Amino acid sequence: MRQAQSIIAFLGGTFDPIHFGHLRLATEVQQALDAQVMLLPNQTPPHKAQQQVSFAHRCNMVELAIAAHPELTLSTLEAQLPQPNYSVQTLQHLRQHQPQAAIVFVIGMDSLLNIQSWHRWQELLAYCHLLVCRRPGCNTDYPAPLAQFLAQHESTDIEPLLRTRNGRIFFLESTELEISSSHIRQQIIQGQSPRYLLPDNVIEYIKQNKLYLNLEA
Repeated sequence: MRQAQSIIAFLGGTFDPIHFGHLRLATEVQQALDAQVMLLPNQTPPHKAQQQVSFAHRCNMVELAIAAHPELTLSTLEAQLPQPNYSVQTLQHLRQHQPQAAIVFVIGMDSLLNIQSWHRWQELLAYCHLLVCRRPGCNTDYPAPLAQFLAQHESTDIEPLLRTRNGRIFFLESTELEISSSHIRQQIIQGQSPRYLLPDNVIEYIKQNKLYLNLEA
């Protein structure tokens, strides 16, 4: 796979807590791009309620989860940026500091379908490519503005994401594991084991720090 420049790929999320669904997605993106993938915990995402545990705890859990996987890295970038963290501002910051790199912003189909509610969403491709992860065979009827946006920018080949800095959208057929952070939190509240849903060292960290136990079922 030919690369004409450095590639910055990042997967954002609250990671509250990180689980195998996140890790499998990051691994498939890494293999598709043949580049390192940064996991970028959101400090104050505007579209979600306040997170259950602190930014520091969530970063620590990500660091533990990827400790044995050098192809995945942790980025605490959003701690340095104004709050709340709008994706377009994070991307602007990355572009200012990496003017020649290909920046690939990884999102899921749920995020794409809600992207028209994002702050300055039509500016995103001025700073990055979008790599959208979807289930194989997934077909969706898009609202007209989004359909037009896709028609203008979608690429059926991943190569343009590797050879240019920004401006394209690529759909990656990915494995979607039916795991959610909210379900894991509910299991912990109810005294059930979340084993096999997230790494053992993350489970141990949650136990040691008594995370999520003060939530209401």
